[in-house]
Amino acid sequence: MMLKALGSLVKILLGVSVITGLVLIVVSRWEDDSKTNQWYACEVKRIEHRIASDESGFYTSYCMEAEGYFRLSRCEISPSLSLPPSCYIPRWRSHF
Repeated sequence: MMLKALGSLVKILLGVSVITGLVLIVVSRWEDDSKTNQWYACEVKRIEHRIASDESGFYTSYCMEAEGYFRLSRCEISPSLSLPPSCYIPRWRSHF
């Protein structure tokens, strides 16, 4: 009887530890996704600032594509006017 109760207790503790582990994994993945989204939002703001302050058009014309961004075909490069940030998408998102 005592061994049976001890076996049941071990099963309960094992189940609780497995459930706790799964909860911790889910929470850590959610935090990683949140950090990735925050990083991406900051990166977009940084790029928008660089494009907005690019008076010569050099950064917009050459550096964006060198940094891994595609220029959308609907956006034409004009020497006197820099392109809006919406004209560029990261290469890793270009298949969407």
